[in-house]
Formats: sequence, structure tokens, C-alpha cells
Amino acid sequence: MTFRPLKKEVNLKFNEIKKTSIFYFYIGRLRLLNYFRFRFLRYVNSKKTIIGTLVYFLILIGTILFLGKFIDPSFNKSDAITFFTAVAAMIGGILAIIFSLSILLMGNAAERIPVGFYETAAKDRFHGLIFFFISICSLTIFTFALLFGKLGLGFSVISFQAVLFLVGGVFYLTFIFYQRVRSRLNPVNVLKIASKQAFDQLESTHKRAQEIAEVLIRQPKLDKTVTKEQILATSFQYLRPEFAYINNRLNYLFDYHNKLVASNERSSALGVLQIITQILQKYFQTRKDSSLVLPAGFILATTSDSREFLTPPLEKLVAVGENYMRDNDNEGITRVISIFVELCKSASQINYLTKHKAESPIMEQCMGYLNYLLQSAIKFNHQEALFQGAVVYPQITPIIIKQNLHHKFLSIYEMLDKIAVSALANRFNVVFGEVINAYATIISQLILSRYFNLKMELKILLEHLRDIIFYAYASMSVGALESSFVTQTNLALPFKTLSSLIFQAAKAATDTKTQDEQKDWKQIFFTSVEELRATFRYLSEKMKTPNHILVNTFGGAISDIGCLILDLTQNNKWKEDKTELTKQVGWYLYQTEWFIHEAEKIKDNYAFDSLVEAAAKIGIRALQRDQDETAKDAIKIISNFANKMLVKEEGNVYGFTEPRIMERACFIGILALKLGKKEIINELKKYIKPFEEAYIKKWFSNLPKGVKLSSPTKDQLMMEVHGLIQEIRNRYGNLPVMDSSNEIMTQLVNEEDVDKFIFEVWRVKIRS
Repeated sequence: MTFRPLKKEVNLKFNEIKKTSIFYFYIGRLRLLNYFRFRFLRYVNSKKTIIGTLVYFLILIGTILFLGKFIDPSFNKSDAITFFTAVAAMIGGILAIIFSLSILLMGNAAERIPVGFYETAAKDRFHGLIFFFISICSLTIFTFALLFGKLGLGFSVISFQAVLFLVGGVFYLTFIFYQRVRSRLNPVNVLKIASKQAFDQLESTHKRAQEIAEVLIRQPKLDKTVTKEQILATSFQYLRPEFAYINNRLNYLFDYHNKLVASNERSSALGVLQIITQILQKYFQTRKDSSLVLPAGFILATTSDSREFLTPPLEKLVAVGENYMRDNDNEGITRVISIFVELCKSASQINYLTKHKAESPIMEQCMGYLNYLLQSAIKFNHQEALFQGAVVYPQITPIIIKQNLHHKFLSIYEMLDKIAVSALANRFNVVFGEVINAYATIISQLILSRYFNLKMELKILLEHLRDIIFYAYASMSVGALESSFVTQTNLALPFKTLSSLIFQAAKAATDTKTQDEQKDWKQIFFTSVEELRATFRYLSEKMKTPNHILVNTFGGAISDIGCLILDLTQNNKWKEDKTELTKQVGWYLYQTEWFIHEAEKIKDNYAFDSLVEAAAKIGIRALQRDQDETAKDAIKIISNFANKMLVKEEGNVYGFTEPRIMERACFIGILALKLGKKEIINELKKYIKPFEEAYIKKWFSNLPKGVKLSSPTKDQLMMEVHGLIQEIRNRYGNLPVMDSSNEIMTQLVNEEDVDKFIFEVWRVKIRS
């Protein structure tokens, strides 16, 4: 009985060992194959020229030594001279082949390569050495023929072997010549050579500048306050001709790019642009710690000592982008715009020898040419260029934030505004959406980086943003812009983003352990809350309607932020800010009413209802947080909503809208009664009676005699409030589905609370 379990255990152990062995066998084989493929073969390939040369000459020498055993030294003179002459003539024929290859190379260079790169492509110093060595070999063998029998030169084994070695060497040099010609015929290799020349020139210039600096810094009368970096920057000024050479290289590269574009070799043309970018980035690296800020010639304007060098290539880059737009080449213009961003990022790493650190003239120069290119995109109405422009600005703003280049934000906002206007005018909805997304991203970057001048910067940004949004709203109102769900969602994005960031700032201020960080985050919180509300105020005054779908976003944000502020009033870490918090929540509450303040007509839709819901939820939360005055204000505002709807409602009306609005004020009353706050109930009663009188006057005063409405009824408000009991019953045991005031109330009160409220207000007991 004990044998079988033991056998089973042994089999299981054996199978486990077998599987493990197989696994390690396969993984070992995979590692071996990968080592062979990606290390050994790559190493061999990198050394193939050296290895090939060694193998070739070892075989050649071995063959020569082997053939030397069969040579008869008593060769007659005539045959020996004929042999030497024939070999020399053969080598001379090889020279003719080399000339032919040289002519082919020159013809190809003249046809395909710009004039500036002709010497680079057609001329190779090594070719001259090869020709020289082959000529020497031919002359040496002719010498053997002419001096045969003289000076002790006969047809010996050594002379035969020497001739064979020279012939083998000629063949090898011919092969090398062919390989180099083939390499020069490849435009990619020509580009590599040209870029290497530029890089080498930059390295040489940097080295020479350092050598000059070593001399200048040892001047006897030099001020001791002058740093080595300042001396190096001065040294570069003596080497401007060297930079002129690099500029010529760049000009030739642009010519080559244009030639490739003309021949429809666009992928290769983009490769040329990449090389140009690398050269400029290498220049930035060379001047990283030795750049000067200079006055530009007018008040407070500055420039850099690199401006003269950078202006030609940047202008040509703009011209290339404009040509791509004319050709409607989306890939090309995208690449050009991305190059400007790369240059801005590289230029931002430069340290300037100035006391004013908030300056980056080289980056600003690159950014200025990017703006110029995008202005051309607006002129050409090029959708892809405008889209890419909107995409890349949020990639630049982190640099501006890091270096405190606050004066550059305005140019970004102005450029985004121009792109947005152009997008709206041309119905480029995708571009317009990306502009809004760019603004949302910049808002996040400013707040999360705790930008030092956030109040002013956020204010300016939101001023630009609200103008764009209102312009979009006006365009949709007249049909110039499609009022689609996607468009509406895009318009709402910055407000959702800022609302989310306000919550993050509140959490950070609450959770942080240091006083300084808490102060910073609180300042960010109040700044963001105030500027968002100011934006709502501006848009509500301009739009003059509560029925746009965008208002639904505003209502949700007002509700969420208002409730957040009320929650913070009860947090000990916000005790000192309670007065400011109470003031802010009051402003947010009254903001809901501004959307109907100048509206001539109001529709009962989700957008308008979100404002009522915002006031109701803030009022309910105010009761929970012992902010009774705010709760009273909420009752007043909801009552105003209901009374204005009696006058301004348009569309299909049935008499249910106003009581259902006023019901939200009663929600506050129900909870107040449960909490024993009689003062709020008395305040509510002041609004219920006038409302019901106005409601009855509108819907029941002009009815024909004998006509009686079954629905709605004169006590419709009371019936709507009583309906909350059924909602409580339906919700029993279920989780809330929506964050509405109805759902909130079903969690806070019970049926008895509703019945008590109805009796308190109307002195009626309704049997359910």
C-alpha cells in the first residue's frame, strides 16, 4: 500500500525535473543563439574590413610561397621580359578601369549632388593614394623587365613571388577603390561625410576657442572678476569664419534637401532635415556654457551672440515648411514643426553669462520662427500644420515654466488664439478641439508646477480661453460651427480639467505636512477657485442663456466645487480660511443665477436643470456642514429659478417644470426640519406661498368655466414633494445611480421626514 504513493511521488518529482531541464535547455539555446546573432556576428561585421584584409593577404602569401616551389630559375631572357611586360601592362589596364570608375563618380556627383557638396562626393584623397600605389606597382614591374639580367636582377623565385604579391596588392587596392566609389555613389554616405565635416568643424572650433581662452585668461591686466566662461565666449567671437564654414555646410544641406524633394525622394529629404537638426543641436551643445546675452537695439530687448549664425538656417527651415504646405505634404510639415520644438528644447539647456536668469534668447529665437511658420499655416489654411502647431505648444510650456520666461506665455496664447480663429473660420473642428486641449494642458502644467506667478498667469490664460469659447459659442449659434457632441465636449474640457485640479490642490493642502507647502497649495486653491468663477461670470454675461449644453458642465463644476468648499469649512487645517471659504461658496452659489439673469427665454433641459441642481446640492451640503446662511441663500435662488420659469419658459409647457424646480428648495427644508432648524423652515415658507399663488394664477386663472385640469393640480408642489416617498421606497436596498439631489435626499431622509415636512408647510396628512 505504501509503494504506490511513493512511486507516484517519484514520478511527479521526475516529471518536474524533466520539465525544468527542458526549460533550461531551451533558454540556454536561446541565449546562445542571441549571443551569436547580436554580439558575435555584430562584432565580426564591425571588424569585417580588418578581418577580410588579413584573410586575403594570408591566402595571397600562402599561394605565393606554394607556387614558388614550381618556378624554374633558368627562365630565358626573352620569356622573362615578356612576362614582366605583360604583368605591367595588365596593371596599366587596371588603371584605366580606375579612371572609368572615377569619371562615373564625378558624373553621378554632378548630376545628383548639389554644387556645394561636389568636392565632398567626387573627391577622395584615398583614391589618389590608390592610384599612386598602383602606378608604383606598374613601374616597378616595368623596371624588372628593363633591368633584366643587369644589376643582378634575373628571373629568380623571389622576383616571381614579388611580382605575384604586387599583382595581388593591385587587385586588393582595386577592390577597395570600387568599394569606396560605390560608397560615394550612395547619397546617404555623402550625407554622413558632410555631417561629419560639420561636426568635426564644430569640435575643432571649440578646441581652438579653448586654446585662445587659455591665452587670454593669462593676460596680466585682466580683471580677476572675469570668469573662464566669459573668456571662452569672447574667444568664439574671433572664430566667426569657422562658423561661416558651418553655415555653408547647412546651406548645402538645404540645397540637397530641396533637390531630393524635387525628385520626389521625400524620405531621404526628411533624413537631410534630421542631419541639419543634429548639427544645430551640436552647436547649442558647443555654446552651452559660453553664450552671451546682448542688447537688441531697442528698449529692454535682448538677443544672443549666436543670432547671426542661427538666422539663415532658421529662415531656410521656415521656407522648407512653407514649401511643404504648398505641396500639401503633411508628413513634411509635421517634421519641420517637430524640428523647431526639438531646437527649442535643446536651446533651453544653454546657460547664459548674464545676471538676469529669466532670459533665453536662443530659445526665443527658435520659438519666434516657429510662430512665423504657423502664421504662414494660417495664411495657407493648412489644416495639418495648424493641428501640429496646437499640439506642440504644450510641449514648450514646461520649458517656459522651468525657466520663468513668463513673458513668452502671452505669445503662445496669442498664437493659439489665431489658430483657433482660423480653425473656426475654416471649420477645422479637430484643430479647434486641439487648441482647447492645449489650453487645458497648459492649465495643468501651471498649477501642478506651482508656478510662481500663478494668479496673474491663470487670469491671462482664462481670459484668452473664455474669448475663444464665446467665439465658438457664437459660431455655433449662427451655424458657422457644427454644434456636435464632440465640439461641446471639447469646449468643456478646460473647465473639467481646472475643476479636477482644484480638488487636487485642496487634497494636497490638506495632506501636506509642512506649513510652506500648505500655504502654497492653499494659495493655488483659492486662486484657481476665484479665476474659474470669474470665467463662469464672464461667459454667463456673454452667452445670456442657461440652455447651452456647455452650461451643463458649468453647473456640474459649480456644484462640485461648492460642495468641496463647504466640506473644507469643517476641516481643522482650513480653520483660518473659513471666512474666505464661506465667501467663495456664496459666490459660486449665486453664480448659478447669472446664467438666467439676462436670458429672455428659458427651455427646460438638462443644461438649465444642472443650475437648479447645483443650487440644491450646495444648499443640502450647507445644512450638513452647519452653514445655515448658505442654505437660506440656496432656497432663495431656487425660488427665483421657479418664479422666472413661470414667466420665461418656452417650448412645450405643461405646468410641471416650476413645481419640480421648487421641489429642490423643499428638499433643503425637509432636511432642515429633520435637523431641527426651524429658522430655515420659516424662511422657506416665505417663498412657497408666493410661488403657489403665482403658479395658480398662471395655470388656473384663465381656464374656461367647467374645465378642470386633472394634472397638474393647484397643489402640484406638495404632490411633487410627496413623490419623494416613492423614490425612497424604490431606492431601498439599492445603491444610488446618479449624483442628483433626489438621490442624495433618499439617503438622508425617510418617509416620516417627508410626511412631517408636508404637514409643517401645508398642514396636510397624505395617506400613502
